[in-house]
Amino acid sequence: GSAGLALRPGDEAYAVKADASGVKIAARTLAGVRWAAYSLRQLAMAKRGTFKTAGRILPTVTISDAPHLAFRCIHLCWFPELRTQQIERAIRLAALLKFNYAILEPWGMYRSEKHPWWSWPEAKMTKDEVRRLVALGRDLGITLIPQIAAYGHAGAGRSCTAKPSVIDLQPEYEPLYEPGGWNWCLSNPAARSAVNELVLEMHEAFGNPPFFHIGCDEADPPTCPTCRTVKPYAKLVESHIAEVAGLLRKRGAR
Repeated sequence: GSAGLALRPGDEAYAVKADASGVKIAARTLAGVRWAAYSLRQLAMAKRGTFKTAGRILPTVTISDAPHLAFRCIHLCWFPELRTQQIERAIRLAALLKFNYAILEPWGMYRSEKHPWWSWPEAKMTKDEVRRLVALGRDLGITLIPQIAAYGHAGAGRSCTAKPSVIDLQPEYEPLYEPGGWNWCLSNPAARSAVNELVLEMHEAFGNPPFFHIGCDEADPPTCPTCRTVKPYAKLVESHIAEVAGLLRKRGAR
């Protein structure tokens, strides 16, 4: 019910009234109730005058709120030096701040079962850990979106060992990349097949979310002698992106 509160339009709208008589919340959906609770949590402070927290106090306040954006997303990079607890903390904080999506981009941290060479040794982003974080996000109201660098950033890190890429660690996989390891070599069918298989594996591990981020940023012009003979090269890039997008479309994802 509205509890006598003014409720804005929309499924995620909520209204709150807090005073000496207690707290009232009005919402149309569980999402609205969740955002109301998160707003109260942000405003609450520990009850004063005790050794340990014995309750929380709120200001007298009336709130009527609804998001302007249906898609509210934060992009999180999982670097090798980050602990799993830091990633979880970032997801929890994003949910508290009412983001409803979070992209997780692994910098060599996703431990693929199909292509174990694609990550750091003992990488922390295992399938079990991904599924745990996805379930945590679901409880918090935030959907996790996987990312793969499907074109540039291809080695799952920087070049020149600043963030060692795949071929710094395992040079036998050099044919899958442009010389230097920054782009996937799109003229190599084995490279495109590997990207496709990684995409499908990650999408399944993340619980088949409605979105998948395929990266494709900061790609360099081709230096591979085979890629350079493809004219126009843009058509090769276009066909690669369309192929990956088509695989995801069949799984119901954008």
